[in-house]
Amino acid sequence: MIDILQKAWETVENFYKNGHINSERCLQAVLYHALRTSSLPEKDMILVEPKLGENIPDIVICDDDQVKCILELKCSPHSAVQKVPADLDKLIHYASKKGPRISLHTFGPDRVFNMKTKTWFGGKTDFLLTQETWYVFAVLARHDDNAASLKGILKWRPSIGRLSRFCLLAGAMNPEASEKEDRCRFSISPIGELPR
Repeated sequence: MIDILQKAWETVENFYKNGHINSERCLQAVLYHALRTSSLPEKDMILVEPKLGENIPDIVICDDDQVKCILELKCSPHSAVQKVPADLDKLIHYASKKGPRISLHTFGPDRVFNMKTKTWFGGKTDFLLTQETWYVFAVLARHDDNAASLKGILKWRPSIGRLSRFCLLAGAMNPEASEKEDRCRFSISPIGELPR
């Protein structure tokens, strides 16, 4: 999963450096496209903003039975990133649910909402959160914002460091840098077991 995330983040970097990301929604779309066209198995589902209990993660990647990755995104490359601790708390909350099945809203010909009875025919799709699930925070932020570094993330929420698999995908922007290549630095910082 880390290799797939790294390649996808490289695509985001290219789009950003070419001036093609203008909002969090655009970042979400670029990341979805990068993941869908990556080496991720074609049968895997990438859900955008599925309802998960009281929360709505930005992107969830699932295979037939398990959640492979939950991503929360922020895009604020020129000002302070807002609500980062809340997104980190969501990732911690999702990670605490390991073991039980979770239901995610998916749509298709076998899942239909009956307007008269206000019920779902076919129900929701159930998946497992496991020790293999990755919890990812992807952010485009100013270089001096806590959101742009693993050290800053851990300062806000030290318990992130206790997740079995957490990854920060960061794009750190420094508009005052004299060299163009120093104005935006992209990195990937995983915590936890890495695949061998």
